[in-house]
Amino acid sequence: HHRPARRRPPAARRNRAGLRAAVARRAEPGAWTYAGFRRTPPLPPDLTRQNDAIRRRTTTAYRSDTLAHLDAVLDVLAGRDLRLFLAPVSEAQRRVLADSGVAADFERWREDVARLATRRGVPLADLTGLGRSDPFDPRRGSTAIWLDNLHFTPVLGRRVRHPLRSQRHP
Repeated sequence: HHRPARRRPPAARRNRAGLRAAVARRAEPGAWTYAGFRRTPPLPPDLTRQNDAIRRRTTTAYRSDTLAHLDAVLDVLAGRDLRLFLAPVSEAQRRVLADSGVAADFERWREDVARLATRRGVPLADLTGLGRSDPFDPRRGSTAIWLDNLHFTPVLGRRVRHPLRSQRHP
């Protein structure tokens, strides 16, 4: 049985195939796939505890002047179809904020972003409460919803995507 010779793919196809192969060889946690998705393997408790400790050392008070950067970005993107969203915040991260004495700052930040979005006429979805009922304890490692205090998995990501798709300009 004779197999016909395969034609060599165009250069662009060869490059894509090479990129796919290179991506497939990368197996470290969090590696990006060729399709643009990130692999999110569960993190062991040692790593989620370490991430929690980092959050506790690096969490700082909110400074309202930092919103000037968002305002400047909205200037650059004026006229485009934009939707802003505030990402879900885990209960573990809310505990970090409370323990650091900046929980009120978090609420003030949410209000300030909402005021800015309203002033600029940009729809805002405040999704900070999404996933709040899904428990995450850094001492136990990742869950199906939370990778660590700040990072959620594609399971919650799909729940984030839904309100953003249905959101319309005012």
